[in-house]
Amino acid sequence: MKKIIKLFNMSILLSSLFFSPLTALAEVSNESESKGVTVYHLEEKTNGSSEKISQIITQAKEVVKEQRAEQSKYNLLKSISATDDTYASKLNYTYNYITFDDDFIYFYEESVSGTPELLIYDNENLVTTDNQPKSLASTQTDFISDGVGGKITITKTGSAGSYLSTSMTLPTLSQVSTNLNTYTPYNYGGFEYTSTNANSIGSWVADMGLQLYNNLGPSSNQYGWKPVVILKQLTAISTWTQYATAIDSVYNEGQYKNGYKVGTSPVMYFWYNYNGKVRMKVDGTTICPTRTGEKLEDTHNITIIESSASWNISTISRWKILSTVVSSDNTGKNKAVFSSIKVDGIAVDSSYFGTEQTDQASVTRSGNNVTIIVDSDTY
Repeated sequence: MKKIIKLFNMSILLSSLFFSPLTALAEVSNESESKGVTVYHLEEKTNGSSEKISQIITQAKEVVKEQRAEQSKYNLLKSISATDDTYASKLNYTYNYITFDDDFIYFYEESVSGTPELLIYDNENLVTTDNQPKSLASTQTDFISDGVGGKITITKTGSAGSYLSTSMTLPTLSQVSTNLNTYTPYNYGGFEYTSTNANSIGSWVADMGLQLYNNLGPSSNQYGWKPVVILKQLTAISTWTQYATAIDSVYNEGQYKNGYKVGTSPVMYFWYNYNGKVRMKVDGTTICPTRTGEKLEDTHNITIIESSASWNISTISRWKILSTVVSSDNTGKNKAVFSSIKVDGIAVDSSYFGTEQTDQASVTRSGNNVTIIVDSDTY
């Protein structure tokens, strides 16, 4: 399924590891070169002025330069030795800078090797591809307007630095919709903050968890669950702005062509303020040893994703855990068992759990354990 997502007037920098080239996203109608950067015009009407393109490239290069400097400081603080034979792979980042104007969307990509690229789209809409996470359910006007699922909230929120942890048992393939052209299953947690400002401006939503893929492993045909974090803030009436996240430079193996194994129970950790940043840690069994997915071998891996910026969120209204399926016809199947739900390492008491929310699903709780079964054929 393809899903339209709205883009807002902002510029962001995404630092990532080994993602597919941006040129795979659309057909190229025209190609040119500017300031050592290959420029792809993805529609005929995106042939903007050379002056504007030069300005965008200069701006993007400056932002990437600053980010590289910050990343170098980060790696030095983590005492990564330049003589370490894995040093190059730890620094092999691809930086994606995105900015907008009234007419066009500009994607700039720069990696350690290869020619930098600038892709120019028409600024009417952008369609997500199979390699990009589709929107999750929590920012819909009702519980799930484009799919099915179950949800429960937790009001024991702690303070800055607090975290929610849980063992999340993933479904077997018979328990989840596997036609990923039609269905997009997610099992995840996160948090919500409802601002007291007028029209709730300043509210936050974070969806943090795993999405099912079927193109992993050495032959690109294996199922697995890849980490995803979607962080949004209500910046104007009915306008949710999504902010950039980055995969940790060391704890990064459970992604790209690798994923967490179907039917296993990774331990999930969620922070709304980890030294200022929103953070998720996934600790479990992946189908391959490394993110390149060169061989199938069950391997223990930790993957960490953080917000690129330090938002310093001081408080939240509630934690949440969910199992959902995004679909165009409001059908689908999924399951997750959240065991030993804790905040700051202490079991969450029954009094902190909210009322279950269901859309063709069941949510059952026993103590600090929750089972969510999503099945449009049953509920």
